[in-house]
Amino acid sequence: MVYRIIGVVLAIAGFMITSSSTKELRVLLAGGLLTLVGVLLLVGIVDIAKLVRRELWGGKQLESAAQGVVEKTQVTGTYVNESPMVQLTVAFRDSADTLRHARTKKVVQLVDLPKYAEGSPVNVQYRFDDPGREVTVQALPLQSHA
Repeated sequence: MVYRIIGVVLAIAGFMITSSSTKELRVLLAGGLLTLVGVLLLVGIVDIAKLVRRELWGGKQLESAAQGVVEKTQVTGTYVNESPMVQLTVAFRDSADTLRHARTKKVVQLVDLPKYAEGSPVNVQYRFDDPGREVTVQALPLQSHA
């Protein structure tokens, strides 16, 4: 929010500089640059940059995977498009064969809730540098007992 206010101030300052009676090139360029930076801040370039950074570099941090087991499933009370958000506690062994326990929240379709029952096997992706800090969990297909 603060950067948007700064963006408005910079855009106004840049506009005022470029509309002044001085027609020197360096003054016009400075005013134009201030206006451009102000508009970029105003439209949320900081948010876009955070999203791009998370998608490009953040995803690479979760490149380690293991098979784990759901220890606990708890419905949080939040629903997204009629699908409940659940808090999952999972246990898995990292690449150093250390038993880890981690919690994460995930929106799960109602028909997929049985896949996340306690004791169900899941695929766990985790940060190699800090396995217990951030994980994502994907259910494995349910085994039919024929």
